[in-house]
Amino acid sequence: MIKRLDKKYLWMIIAFVSAVLLIGGVYLYSSSNIQPDHQKEFNQTSKTSSSSKEKAIDLSGEYVSSARDKAKIQKDGKAWKIDYETEDGPVSATFSTNFKVEGANKVSTSQMKKSDGNTDFTVTVRIFKYQSDKDPLITVTMSDKDPDHEMVFANRKDFFKSTNPDDAVLDGDLTTFSGSYSNESIEKQIVDSGFKLYGYSPEDYYNHRTTVFPSIYSDKDNGWSFWSGATNVQFVLNKDKKPKKAGSTYQVYFVQAGTTGASPGQELIVTLIPENVQGPDGVVSPLRRIFYHQASFQAYQDKWWEAYPEPKKEADLDIAAINNGDFSSLAGTWRNAKGQEMVIQEDGTVKGQGRLKAVPNSDKTSKVPYVDLRVGETGVAVGLFKIGFENPDGDQSDKSKPRLVVTQSAGNYPADQYFYRQ
Repeated sequence: MIKRLDKKYLWMIIAFVSAVLLIGGVYLYSSSNIQPDHQKEFNQTSKTSSSSKEKAIDLSGEYVSSARDKAKIQKDGKAWKIDYETEDGPVSATFSTNFKVEGANKVSTSQMKKSDGNTDFTVTVRIFKYQSDKDPLITVTMSDKDPDHEMVFANRKDFFKSTNPDDAVLDGDLTTFSGSYSNESIEKQIVDSGFKLYGYSPEDYYNHRTTVFPSIYSDKDNGWSFWSGATNVQFVLNKDKKPKKAGSTYQVYFVQAGTTGASPGQELIVTLIPENVQGPDGVVSPLRRIFYHQASFQAYQDKWWEAYPEPKKEADLDIAAINNGDFSSLAGTWRNAKGQEMVIQEDGTVKGQGRLKAVPNSDKTSKVPYVDLRVGETGVAVGLFKIGFENPDGDQSDKSKPRLVVTQSAGNYPADQYFYRQ
């Protein structure tokens, strides 16, 4: 049976072997008859597909950050070295790369070692369209997971082209923050003074004609400047120290005006805070703000005083009524700078000192209206000074308030002799 099977299939085995030999012969013949040029192309194609090599990645060059800071990367043995500026001065760091392909880009994330020994930062290098672009965009991000510490550099300046008008600050243009600034402390002082703080009048404050408020403005001679307000100091933008961006705020460096050269003047760092952005004080406001000397100021608002209760109006002296024996406008406690005190009742009684006696037409018979203060058979005159009335012999008093003077004669009285209602 076995013998019969062998004979039966023997012809099939012989046919298969013959076919294999025939095909191999054809292949060898075809290869040997390719023209020389095509043979070369064939060999090159075969080599490329089996041992393809990419161009070595070169990170060296100049870089710039969104805050206009500059950095330089250069080869350092098998690693890379980056030199860049911080608020504390120049810093350098080294790092290695281990690229992985992400779509059309290459990305490497590794630990970096700073020149001060700090190893808390990672550096992420991204090369965009590394195969198709002849000069690909490269970004370098250094981070310790704190957003305020993160720095991003790119090998193209236009990468950080911003549509945010506030970013013009980084180029020294403070237009979006120009104007006056105020805060509750200043406003309350002004209100409490009856709008006469620092010798200004209410009309000056109502029409914004004072130098009390800090302000940022452009000076024709000095360029961008900062006015400190009540302390009356002008600062100019420090052209040797570029503004910085910290998160969403801007740090701007000023120097006291008129003190340039080898011995620069006092430096002032002002933080500019856009609306709805948290400042160094932890406050978020719908208004633009500035922060310096641990104090915050918001953009000046017209008619800001309307947010405060109207100050009590000082009750003035009614000279005609007093001349006729009505002493109600004199009622109250009066005190001078010497510490002397008079307590006058509406009926004219002066506590512990006697009683007032009206003098009819005193405002017509005397340069200064007055009443008599009788103590037994003796007495003295009490000069009556209405609000705004000035002593014709010279006035050392606060004319914005009603005043009294106890005297025996007319004259230019010293400031501490005038009594004011308490």
